[in-house]
Amino acid sequence: MSIQTVAKKTLFVKALFDYDATLDSGLPSKGLSFKYGDIIHVTNATDPEWWQAQIVVNSSDGSGIIPSKHRVMRKERKRINQVKFNSTPKSLEFFSIYEECQSQKEAQETTKSLNSTDQQDEWILSYEPVTQQKIDYVRPIVILGPMKDRILEDLIQDQPQKFGVCIPHTTRAPRANEVHGALGSYYFIAMEEMKRQKDLGLFFEVGIHNENLYGTSINSVKAVSSKGLHCVLDVRGDAIPELQKKSIYPIAIYIKPKLSELNKRLTHDACIKIIQQGERVSAEFADCFTASVTGDTIEEIEESVLHVIKLHGGSEPWLPSGEMIP
Repeated sequence: MSIQTVAKKTLFVKALFDYDATLDSGLPSKGLSFKYGDIIHVTNATDPEWWQAQIVVNSSDGSGIIPSKHRVMRKERKRINQVKFNSTPKSLEFFSIYEECQSQKEAQETTKSLNSTDQQDEWILSYEPVTQQKIDYVRPIVILGPMKDRILEDLIQDQPQKFGVCIPHTTRAPRANEVHGALGSYYFIAMEEMKRQKDLGLFFEVGIHNENLYGTSINSVKAVSSKGLHCVLDVRGDAIPELQKKSIYPIAIYIKPKLSELNKRLTHDACIKIIQQGERVSAEFADCFTASVTGDTIEEIEESVLHVIKLHGGSEPWLPSGEMIP
């Protein structure tokens, strides 16, 4: 009879939540803290509760243990089941899944919809398996969250040698001084032709305004990439998964500003409204972001955005592998 040994299970994952090991009283040994978006090499995933791991990119923290996916999901299920209607808890310290509940009735409906384990699991963020892949394009940039317009504008104006914009399509007639296909203008196209191209999957975002279609095509993004530039996209969150379906993986960044920075420009009530709107976006597209950044000033936020782009803007980024976590 032969003796069989259990091989260590290893994998690479992207963290979908923030984890501060210093706040985890259940750690059996040295823990490893990480942030949303960190790429983690799990060197041993055989234990059902704790994984041995190290952060792959830009870290000097060495190695340590992190909670397994099983442990994360079990503890979060327990927390969800203990939620009271008069609180607004945060899901794993990063995304709020109850922020949209503006009344006790809505909170009750949300809690009811999360009663089953399967439905709860859809809300719980843990880890996403990733692999390092070669790509033949410069990754476009998508930024969501409060102050995104300012950040996008600064990227394009301050560093035109790195960032560019694509030319969208529209079915409306050109106005005076508008030139077909010119930067800052549109590709003007007939309604039937745009519908045909949309049905062929040539657009990743299409909207309607005043009975005219507006949209951004895959080829327009590739045209910017062919110049060696990151295409800066001013799009909604649902454009991220649409791009991914077409094998284009943008560097998607969620800006999580501090209330103190917003208070410099807006009233307190306006600040709260903006933050709540941002959190609704962050919750809906939580598994699509490359990273989340924050800062006390607009300059700090922009510096963090550029740092993320530098880390993930190479020709061999870490992208979803489609594998299942054991």
